[in-house]
Amino acid sequence: MTQSLRELLLRRLNQAFWLFLLMSLAGWGAWRFSRLATPANEPMPTNRIDQEFQQLHLQSITSLDSSVNQLRLAVMSGESETVLLALTEQLRQQAQEVALLSSSRETVLAPHSSVIQPLLLDQCQQFRQLLHRKASVRLLSQHLAEFQSQVRHLQYRVAGNDHP
Repeated sequence: MTQSLRELLLRRLNQAFWLFLLMSLAGWGAWRFSRLATPANEPMPTNRIDQEFQQLHLQSITSLDSSVNQLRLAVMSGESETVLLALTEQLRQQAQEVALLSSSRETVLAPHSSVIQPLLLDQCQQFRQLLHRKASVRLLSQHLAEFQSQVRHLQYRVAGNDHP
């Protein structure tokens, strides 16, 4: 009887050992699996897309600002009306790009940017009209300064520095 009791005890001990080993492996596997999940402090893909969109938007605004500067210098240096009209068309296209980016971004980030689209394009149209009316260099330069001020204000808002 002691022999069968000993065998039964060894079998139970053997079963307990393997059960403990399997449970340990299962726990270790669960721990490893949980480490594969995305940590909470890692930025979500949506945030990355928003940041990339914001960078694209800021680049287009910076390009528009640079074009306004270029046009201002052309006005100050007395370039021909043909050159000024070509630069104005380039400026209009860039303003349209910025306006489209602003309007597509407005639903999420800047609810007041719906005003931007007509404002930027109106500024280009007004400048073209001033050119056709043969306005003075001072008046053209003043108009471009106001336009550039609006562009830089938009850049400030898009960069996230404006907290209404």
